[in-house]
Amino acid sequence: MASRLHRQAVFSLADQAVFSGAMLVVNVLLARWTSPTEYGVFAVLFALFLVFAGFHNALIIEPMSVFGARKAKRARRTYMRHVWLMHALVAVSLAGIAAIGGLLLEGTALQSSKWALPLAVPLAMTFWLTRRACYIESHAGRALLLSALYAIGVTAGIAWLNDTESLSAFSAFAVIGVVGFVVSLPAMVRVFLHRSASSKLTLASSVRQHLKYGRWSFGESIAFALGASILPLAIAWFMTVGDAGKFRALQILFLPLTHLTAGLGLMLLPMMSRLRAAADVDLYVARSRALLAWFTALAVAYVVPVLVFGRSLLTLIYGNAEYLDLASLLPYLALSCVTTAATAAMMIVLRSAERPDLVFLATVAGSAAMLTFGIGMIAAFGLPGIAAALLLTSGVTAVVLAWTGRAVFGRSDPTIGRQVREGANV
Repeated sequence: MASRLHRQAVFSLADQAVFSGAMLVVNVLLARWTSPTEYGVFAVLFALFLVFAGFHNALIIEPMSVFGARKAKRARRTYMRHVWLMHALVAVSLAGIAAIGGLLLEGTALQSSKWALPLAVPLAMTFWLTRRACYIESHAGRALLLSALYAIGVTAGIAWLNDTESLSAFSAFAVIGVVGFVVSLPAMVRVFLHRSASSKLTLASSVRQHLKYGRWSFGESIAFALGASILPLAIAWFMTVGDAGKFRALQILFLPLTHLTAGLGLMLLPMMSRLRAAADVDLYVARSRALLAWFTALAVAYVVPVLVFGRSLLTLIYGNAEYLDLASLLPYLALSCVTTAATAAMMIVLRSAERPDLVFLATVAGSAAMLTFGIGMIAAFGLPGIAAALLLTSGVTAVVLAWTGRAVFGRSDPTIGRQVREGANV
């Protein structure tokens, strides 16, 4: 059993490394081969893409990760078919919303890429869903294979677009969507579209379960969109689209850490969910606290060398001195990333405890700080305002999470058993 868990952990980390590497390569090649303004268009659209992805994650992927891991094999097969039907409806709906939104981009710097999101959102979300479903089935190796094929496909596609002088924000999104959908097809059929075993589970009950759990996660996604995802949009609005591209270029230095914690989350959320279902409160609390400590230590170990060699890395990776314009933000980005890693650990624990309401509350608090003070700071002070907005949003989110989740992370609260089990009837 231990060796199997170890193998799954290795596959999970390798999967996330390959996936994050693919996105890193896409961003670096776009920054090197296009202008800061064109890369800024990609950065702004990608921020919007994450908004749509957040909605899909809240309604489909996150509930699947929590509930799918707990179901018996027969019920799980039926449930996964239900997940696919819900995904198809949500993905098509999001594509329609993106298409309507694209019409509003006429006359802006983004108008040439207005159809990027309607194309990429449903295709890329199918890939993300299929990859996550591999973890429900305890097949992290299969997820690794999907990520490897995806990495090869998107890298080759971006290189071909550059060779044919057709590389742009729109064509990059087209590659991301089409390649993701194509490589996920075999696994998608195997996981979602096989013949279901007989089960009493109904589509209506699965929908209700997702909606009941997702009502908080959905609100969290909206709050996140109004907080962290609005930062590139605010930079583009109050400064320039090129500055948004330069800021995104700085973020890329920390992207591997972001994807590493996300990859650990893919593996750890189902595991923590199973541990909670076993009702061993003491072990659950111990693992929760260890998770927080390890995520924080991992982030510190990553950001220190990035800070030391940051300017050299920017010059080496992008080959364009313009990307050094915002290099003074590196220390603030580093501190924000450490705080965000800690919040990622706390969110995994609270989600496994079926307390998305607490995650929602913390995200709303951080987003409110961004909307009330962060945007104003960017508008008034420009570059220093970006630094203040980064620290404000991540700091407020972490503090609220730590406070509301103190019953899980501390042993002294006599209500810990109730807090851990609360929400079990979702």
